[in-house]
Amino acid sequence: MASGEMVVSDAWQPAVMAVKAQGRPAKYATPKEGTRGWTIGPSLIAGSQNREAVIAYANFWLSGPPAIAVTEQGYYSPSTNIKNVMDPDKYAFWYEGKPWVGAPERGINEGDLRDGGSLEERAANVAYWHQWPDEYDHLIQRWDEFLNA
Repeated sequence: MASGEMVVSDAWQPAVMAVKAQGRPAKYATPKEGTRGWTIGPSLIAGSQNREAVIAYANFWLSGPPAIAVTEQGYYSPSTNIKNVMDPDKYAFWYEGKPWVGAPERGINEGDLRDGGSLEERAANVAYWHQWPDEYDHLIQRWDEFLNA
């Protein structure tokens, strides 16, 4: 995307932010049909023999610094505690759809708004939640062929 050879892409938030940080215009589209939602994170597998370790690991990722790092890559922490540990201006930008305040960071400049708006607006626009497709291996083979063409 940063080279200008690609104008449309199915990309993760950090890729779009990396392009913006290089001074190239990039943004997420919000199709009228809705967007795709993803979810991933630490979870306890039934029958785990290390229950306490899994819970400690999950709590670590939901705590202050790791949850902030996840948020500042463009994702969301599933913990409501993030509001208590994150800078209020940054929380307002990432979660509430408010303009960016302060020095530029990763291609985000004073007054910029997050693509898609607040968490509430973005969540309301999810048309379906992405799941691992049954034809994953086929899709990866076609993708590799495309990349190597």
